[in-house]
Amino acid sequence: MRRTLLACCLLAATTGCGDDGKTAPRGAPSAPPAPSHGPASAGTPAPAPAPAPLPDPAPRAPDTPSPWTTTRVGDWATWDVRVAGTDVVTKLTWRATKVDVAGVRFGVEARTLDVHGVTLSTVTGADEFHAAGDPPLPDGPSEVLEVAGASIDARRSVRTGAGGDVTVWSASTVPFSGLVRSKSPAVEQVLVGFGRGP
Repeated sequence: MRRTLLACCLLAATTGCGDDGKTAPRGAPSAPPAPSHGPASAGTPAPAPAPAPLPDPAPRAPDTPSPWTTTRVGDWATWDVRVAGTDVVTKLTWRATKVDVAGVRFGVEARTLDVHGVTLSTVTGADEFHAAGDPPLPDGPSEVLEVAGASIDARRSVRTGAGGDVTVWSASTVPFSGLVRSKSPAVEQVLVGFGRGP
């Protein structure tokens, strides 16, 4: 009797075993679950958001032609020139006398004044020539400078020279080189007035 009971237990225990890969499924196969459009479940990470499109690069400002190309007969400009360590100022004035395809011819006057505004010396009659073919104004940050009560939009650039760096502000609205201001350790030049010919 004990042998029969033991054989029945062993038979019942081994009946469920077998090769599951060879066992036919019971019933019709079920369809896979439909994708969920709602929030992801706690066990499933949310998909990474699509990367934002890169912004278009900022358009580069077009080159500003050299003011020498727009200088005409009768145009003039005056700068105050100060040398470090001195109290005098030199008023440097240029006047365009001839303009053609070759370039610009201009007269130069230099008047030196003391601290009280008294003229110490005047040099006139110098005749200079600037050949055509200048590159555009150097690119740089824009700054507004005041000249004789008018606001001028100038570009600031830095040039390296033998005596140290020179910071230059230039504007296309100023005749000749467009110089509004330049500053180095030794010399400062500031535009104090300019005008256009008839």
